[in-house]
Amino acid sequence: DVERVIIEKNKQGNKSAVREMLYRIIQKKEWLSPFLEALGEAGHANMAAYISGHPNEKGINGASDSSNEMYEAPDSEAVENLQPRTKLQEALEDDKNVSEKSFEDLPEISEPDVSLQETNACDVTANFGQMNLYSDDSDHVESRDQRPSSEKEPSLRDYQMEVAKPALEGKNIIICLPTGTGKTRVAVYIAKDHLDKKRKAKECGKVIVLVNKVPLVEQHLENEFGPYMKHSYRIIGLSGASQLKFSFPELIRDYDVIICTAKILENALEKVYEDDEERVQLSVFSLMIIDECHHTQKEAVYNNIMRYYLKEK
Repeated sequence: DVERVIIEKNKQGNKSAVREMLYRIIQKKEWLSPFLEALGEAGHANMAAYISGHPNEKGINGASDSSNEMYEAPDSEAVENLQPRTKLQEALEDDKNVSEKSFEDLPEISEPDVSLQETNACDVTANFGQMNLYSDDSDHVESRDQRPSSEKEPSLRDYQMEVAKPALEGKNIIICLPTGTGKTRVAVYIAKDHLDKKRKAKECGKVIVLVNKVPLVEQHLENEFGPYMKHSYRIIGLSGASQLKFSFPELIRDYDVIICTAKILENALEKVYEDDEERVQLSVFSLMIIDECHHTQKEAVYNNIMRYYLKEK
Protein backbone atom coordinates (compact mmCIF):
# COMPACT_ATOMS: atom_id res chain seq x y z
CA ASP A 1 0.00 0.00 0.00
CA VAL A 2 2.81 2.42 0.84
CA GLU A 3 4.43 1.73 -2.52
CA ARG A 4 1.15 2.42 -4.33
CA VAL A 5 0.81 5.77 -2.54
CA ILE A 6 4.36 6.75 -3.51
CA ILE A 7 3.75 5.70 -7.13
CA GLU A 8 0.57 7.76 -7.21
CA LYS A 9 2.48 10.74 -5.83
CA ASN A 10 5.13 10.44 -8.53
CA LYS A 11 2.51 10.11 -11.28
CA GLN A 12 -0.25 12.50 -10.24
CA GLY A 13 1.18 14.66 -7.47
CA ASN A 14 0.70 15.12 -3.75
CA LYS A 15 -3.07 15.64 -3.70
CA SER A 16 -3.72 12.45 -5.65
CA ALA A 17 -1.33 10.54 -3.37
CA VAL A 18 -3.17 11.73 -0.26
CA ARG A 19 -6.45 10.67 -1.84
CA GLU A 20 -5.01 7.22 -2.60
CA MET A 21 -3.66 6.89 0.94
CA LEU A 22 -6.97 7.82 2.56
CA TYR A 23 -8.86 5.45 0.29
CA ARG A 24 -6.60 2.55 1.24
CA ILE A 25 -6.82 3.38 4.93
CA ILE A 26 -10.60 3.09 5.07
CA GLN A 27 -10.55 -0.35 3.42
CA LYS A 28 -9.00 -1.87 6.56
CA LYS A 29 -10.95 -3.41 9.39
CA GLU A 30 -11.01 -1.24 12.51
CA TRP A 31 -9.12 1.49 10.65
CA LEU A 32 -10.40 4.51 12.55
CA SER A 33 -8.60 4.10 15.88
CA PRO A 34 -5.09 3.50 14.44
CA PHE A 35 -5.69 6.32 11.95
CA LEU A 36 -6.52 8.77 14.75
CA GLU A 37 -3.51 7.57 16.72
CA ALA A 38 -1.24 8.04 13.69
CA LEU A 39 -2.57 11.58 13.22
CA GLY A 40 -1.77 12.35 16.84
CA GLU A 41 1.75 10.92 16.54
CA ALA A 42 2.32 12.99 13.39
CA GLY A 43 1.47 16.21 15.22
CA HIS A 44 -2.10 16.59 13.93
CA ALA A 45 -3.93 16.03 17.22
CA ASN A 46 -6.37 18.81 16.36
CA MET A 47 -7.43 17.01 13.19
CA ALA A 48 -7.72 13.70 15.07
CA ALA A 49 -9.98 15.35 17.64
CA TYR A 50 -12.10 16.87 14.87
CA ILE A 51 -12.54 13.54 13.10
CA SER A 52 -13.41 11.78 16.35
CA GLY A 53 -16.23 14.26 16.88
CA HIS A 54 -14.66 16.18 19.79
CA PRO A 55 -13.01 19.24 18.20
CA ASN A 56 -12.78 21.16 21.48
CA GLU A 57 -11.20 18.40 23.52
CA LYS A 58 -7.62 17.17 23.79
CA GLY A 59 -6.34 15.20 20.85
CA ILE A 60 -5.06 11.66 20.68
CA ASN A 61 -2.57 10.67 23.40
CA GLY A 62 -3.46 13.77 25.44
CA ALA A 63 -2.04 16.31 22.98
CA SER A 64 -3.84 19.61 23.29
CA ASP A 65 -5.38 21.36 20.32
CA SER A 66 -3.48 24.64 20.16
CA SER A 67 -4.56 25.66 16.68
CA ASN A 68 -7.91 26.61 15.19
CA GLU A 69 -6.61 26.60 11.63
CA MET A 70 -8.19 24.49 8.93
CA TYR A 71 -6.43 21.18 8.33
CA GLU A 72 -4.30 21.09 5.19
CA ALA A 73 -3.07 18.06 3.26
CA PRO A 74 0.57 17.14 3.99
CA ASP A 75 3.22 18.50 1.66
CA SER A 76 5.12 16.36 -0.81
CA GLU A 77 7.92 15.61 1.66
CA ALA A 78 5.41 14.23 4.16
CA VAL A 79 4.05 11.84 1.55
CA GLU A 80 7.50 10.90 0.33
CA ASN A 81 8.83 10.24 3.79
CA LEU A 82 5.87 8.14 5.12
CA GLN A 83 7.67 7.50 8.42
CA PRO A 84 8.46 3.85 9.21
CA ARG A 85 5.97 1.48 10.69
CA THR A 86 3.37 3.14 12.80
CA LYS A 87 0.44 0.96 13.90
CA LEU A 88 -1.52 2.38 10.99
CA GLN A 89 1.09 1.34 8.44
CA GLU A 90 1.22 -2.13 9.94
CA ALA A 91 -2.52 -2.39 9.45
CA LEU A 92 -2.16 -1.13 5.87
CA GLU A 93 0.46 -3.75 5.05
CA ASP A 94 -1.63 -6.62 6.43
CA ASP A 95 -3.90 -6.62 3.42
CA LYS A 96 -2.52 -6.38 -0.12
CA ASN A 97 -5.76 -6.98 -1.98
CA VAL A 98 -7.70 -3.75 -2.02
CA SER A 99 -10.35 -3.07 -4.64
CA GLU A 100 -10.53 0.31 -6.40
CA LYS A 101 -13.13 2.79 -5.19
CA SER A 102 -13.88 6.50 -5.63
CA PHE A 103 -12.46 8.95 -3.10
CA GLU A 104 -15.75 10.80 -3.20
CA ASP A 105 -17.24 8.01 -1.07
CA LEU A 106 -15.10 8.97 1.93
CA PRO A 107 -17.29 9.58 5.00
CA GLU A 108 -17.55 12.66 7.19
CA ILE A 109 -18.26 13.05 10.90
CA SER A 110 -20.38 15.63 12.58
CA GLU A 111 -21.89 16.11 16.05
CA PRO A 112 -24.70 13.64 16.69
CA ASP A 113 -28.30 14.32 17.49
CA VAL A 114 -30.38 11.38 18.63
CA SER A 115 -33.96 10.39 17.98
CA LEU A 116 -35.64 7.37 19.49
CA GLN A 117 -38.60 5.55 18.01
CA GLU A 118 -40.45 2.81 19.88
CA THR A 119 -41.89 0.00 17.77
CA ASN A 120 -44.02 -3.01 18.52
CA ALA A 121 -41.50 -5.82 19.02
CA CYS A 122 -41.90 -9.55 18.41
CA ASP A 123 -45.44 -9.36 17.01
CA VAL A 124 -45.24 -10.75 13.49
CA THR A 125 -48.75 -9.59 12.61
CA ALA A 126 -48.88 -6.16 14.24
CA ASN A 127 -48.39 -2.71 12.71
CA PHE A 128 -45.69 -3.50 10.13
CA GLY A 129 -46.04 -5.51 6.94
CA GLN A 130 -43.46 -8.12 6.05
CA MET A 131 -40.21 -6.65 4.77
CA ASN A 132 -37.35 -8.41 3.05
CA LEU A 133 -33.86 -7.17 3.96
CA TYR A 134 -30.78 -7.81 1.87
CA SER A 135 -27.17 -6.71 1.65
CA ASP A 136 -24.99 -6.09 -1.39
CA ASP A 137 -21.27 -6.70 -1.76
CA SER A 138 -20.30 -3.44 -0.06
CA ASP A 139 -21.81 -4.28 3.31
CA HIS A 140 -19.46 -5.15 6.16
CA VAL A 141 -20.05 -7.17 9.30
CA GLU A 142 -17.96 -6.30 12.32
CA SER A 143 -18.41 -8.34 15.49
CA ARG A 144 -16.88 -7.94 18.94
CA ASP A 145 -16.05 -10.12 21.94
CA GLN A 146 -19.30 -10.41 23.82
CA ARG A 147 -17.84 -11.65 27.10
CA PRO A 148 -15.51 -9.09 28.66
CA SER A 149 -14.44 -9.57 32.26
CA SER A 150 -16.13 -6.39 33.43
CA GLU A 151 -18.54 -3.77 32.20
CA LYS A 152 -19.22 -0.16 33.09
CA GLU A 153 -22.63 0.87 34.33
CA PRO A 154 -23.93 3.93 32.44
CA SER A 155 -24.92 6.94 34.50
CA LEU A 156 -26.49 10.25 33.53
CA ARG A 157 -26.23 13.78 34.84
CA ASP A 158 -29.42 15.47 36.01
CA TYR A 159 -29.99 17.35 32.74
CA GLN A 160 -29.40 14.16 30.74
CA MET A 161 -31.85 12.22 32.89
CA GLU A 162 -34.41 14.96 32.37
CA VAL A 163 -34.33 14.63 28.57
CA ALA A 164 -34.20 10.82 28.78
CA LYS A 165 -37.17 10.44 31.12
CA PRO A 166 -39.94 10.32 28.44
CA ALA A 167 -38.07 7.60 26.56
CA LEU A 168 -37.59 5.62 29.77
CA GLU A 169 -41.38 5.74 30.07
CA GLY A 170 -41.76 4.25 26.58
CA LYS A 171 -42.45 7.46 24.67
CA ASN A 172 -40.96 8.65 21.38
CA ILE A 173 -38.57 11.57 21.84
CA ILE A 174 -36.10 13.84 20.08
CA ILE A 175 -33.03 14.77 22.11
CA CYS A 176 -31.76 18.30 21.50
CA LEU A 177 -28.69 19.24 23.53
CA PRO A 178 -25.66 21.47 22.85
CA THR A 179 -22.51 20.02 21.32
CA GLY A 180 -20.45 17.94 23.74
CA THR A 181 -23.17 17.42 26.33
CA GLY A 182 -23.52 13.67 25.87
CA LYS A 183 -26.47 12.92 23.60
CA THR A 184 -24.98 9.57 22.62
CA ARG A 185 -24.49 8.62 26.27
CA VAL A 186 -28.18 9.32 26.85
CA ALA A 187 -29.00 7.01 23.94
CA VAL A 188 -26.84 4.26 25.45
CA TYR A 189 -28.60 4.61 28.80
CA ILE A 190 -32.03 4.43 27.16
CA ALA A 191 -31.07 1.41 25.04
CA LYS A 192 -29.76 -0.54 28.03
CA ASP A 193 -32.75 0.39 30.17
CA HIS A 194 -35.07 -0.71 27.35
CA LEU A 195 -33.40 -4.12 26.95
CA ASP A 196 -33.17 -4.64 30.71
CA LYS A 197 -36.91 -4.09 31.04
CA LYS A 198 -37.64 -6.42 28.12
CA ARG A 199 -35.48 -9.12 29.65
CA LYS A 200 -37.09 -8.74 33.06
CA ALA A 201 -40.54 -9.04 31.46
CA LYS A 202 -39.31 -12.08 29.49
CA GLU A 203 -40.05 -10.29 26.21
CA CYS A 204 -37.79 -10.10 23.18
CA GLY A 205 -36.11 -6.75 22.63
CA LYS A 206 -34.09 -5.59 19.63
CA VAL A 207 -32.39 -2.21 19.32
CA ILE A 208 -31.19 -0.73 16.03
CA VAL A 209 -28.94 2.33 16.07
CA LEU A 210 -28.81 4.19 12.75
CA VAL A 211 -25.91 6.50 11.88
CA ASN A 212 -25.30 8.56 8.75
CA LYS A 213 -21.50 8.30 8.60
CA VAL A 214 -19.40 5.13 8.37
CA PRO A 215 -16.85 6.07 11.09
CA LEU A 216 -19.67 6.55 13.59
CA VAL A 217 -20.37 2.80 13.49
CA GLU A 218 -17.00 1.95 15.02
CA GLN A 219 -17.01 5.06 17.20
CA HIS A 220 -20.35 4.19 18.82
CA LEU A 221 -19.49 0.49 19.07
CA GLU A 222 -16.06 0.96 20.62
CA ASN A 223 -16.55 4.09 22.72
CA GLU A 224 -20.21 4.19 23.73
CA PHE A 225 -22.50 1.18 23.34
CA GLY A 226 -19.83 -1.52 23.59
CA PRO A 227 -18.25 -0.56 26.93
CA TYR A 228 -21.64 -0.32 28.63
CA MET A 229 -23.59 -3.15 27.02
CA LYS A 230 -21.44 -5.89 25.46
CA HIS A 231 -21.19 -7.85 28.71
CA SER A 232 -24.96 -8.16 28.98
CA TYR A 233 -26.05 -8.07 25.34
CA ARG A 234 -24.84 -9.15 21.92
CA ILE A 235 -23.77 -6.13 19.86
CA ILE A 236 -22.63 -5.85 16.26
CA GLY A 237 -21.61 -2.99 13.98
CA LEU A 238 -22.39 -2.94 10.24
CA SER A 239 -21.05 -0.54 7.63
CA GLY A 240 -20.25 -0.37 3.94
CA ALA A 241 -16.51 -0.31 4.60
CA SER A 242 -15.68 -3.69 3.01
CA GLN A 243 -17.14 -6.32 0.72
CA LEU A 244 -18.36 -9.00 3.10
CA LYS A 245 -21.88 -10.31 2.62
CA PHE A 246 -24.17 -10.95 5.51
CA SER A 247 -27.73 -12.08 6.07
CA PHE A 248 -29.64 -9.27 7.75
CA PRO A 249 -32.37 -11.58 9.15
CA GLU A 250 -29.74 -13.83 10.72
CA LEU A 251 -28.01 -10.87 12.34
CA ILE A 252 -31.30 -9.60 13.70
CA ARG A 253 -31.97 -13.02 15.16
CA ASP A 254 -28.48 -13.40 16.66
CA TYR A 255 -27.85 -9.92 18.08
CA ASP A 256 -29.63 -7.66 20.55
CA VAL A 257 -28.12 -4.35 19.40
CA ILE A 258 -27.29 -3.56 15.77
CA ILE A 259 -25.37 -0.39 14.94
CA CYS A 260 -25.38 0.32 11.22
CA THR A 261 -25.36 3.01 8.58
CA ALA A 262 -28.85 4.13 7.63
CA LYS A 263 -28.11 3.32 4.00
CA ILE A 264 -27.90 -0.38 4.80
CA LEU A 265 -31.40 -0.36 6.28
CA GLU A 266 -32.75 1.81 3.45
CA ASN A 267 -31.37 -0.60 0.84
CA ALA A 268 -32.89 -3.50 2.75
CA LEU A 269 -36.31 -1.87 2.85
CA GLU A 270 -36.20 -0.99 -0.84
CA LYS A 271 -35.55 -4.65 -1.72
CA VAL A 272 -38.11 -5.95 0.71
CA TYR A 273 -40.14 -8.05 -1.72
CA GLU A 274 -37.36 -9.39 -3.94
CA ASP A 275 -35.99 -12.29 -1.89
CA ASP A 276 -38.25 -14.49 0.20
CA GLU A 277 -35.31 -16.03 2.07
CA GLU A 278 -34.27 -12.60 3.33
CA ARG A 279 -37.76 -11.52 4.40
CA VAL A 280 -38.00 -9.93 7.84
CA GLN A 281 -40.47 -7.74 9.64
CA LEU A 282 -39.54 -4.21 10.64
CA SER A 283 -41.46 -4.74 13.87
CA VAL A 284 -38.68 -7.01 15.13
CA PHE A 285 -36.97 -3.83 16.33
CA SER A 286 -38.45 -2.75 19.63
CA LEU A 287 -36.36 0.43 19.78
CA MET A 288 -34.95 2.58 16.98
CA ILE A 289 -32.25 5.18 17.72
CA ILE A 290 -31.48 7.70 14.97
CA ASP A 291 -28.18 9.55 15.21
CA GLU A 292 -27.99 13.00 13.55
CA CYS A 293 -31.78 12.99 13.30
CA HIS A 294 -31.89 16.56 11.99
CA HIS A 295 -31.00 15.04 8.63
CA THR A 296 -34.50 13.54 8.45
CA GLN A 297 -35.58 15.95 5.74
CA LYS A 298 -36.24 16.22 2.01
CA GLU A 299 -35.01 13.10 0.19
CA ALA A 300 -32.38 12.13 2.76
CA VAL A 301 -31.89 8.47 3.75
CA TYR A 302 -33.42 8.98 7.19
CA ASN A 303 -36.51 10.51 5.62
CA ASN A 304 -36.97 7.51 3.33
CA ILE A 305 -36.70 5.15 6.29
CA MET A 306 -39.29 7.11 8.25
CA ARG A 307 -41.63 6.96 5.25
CA TYR A 308 -41.48 3.17 5.53
CA TYR A 309 -42.09 3.43 9.26
CA LEU A 310 -45.16 5.65 8.87
CA LYS A 311 -46.48 3.61 5.96
CA GLU A 312 -46.26 0.30 7.81
CA LYS A 313 -47.25 1.55 11.26
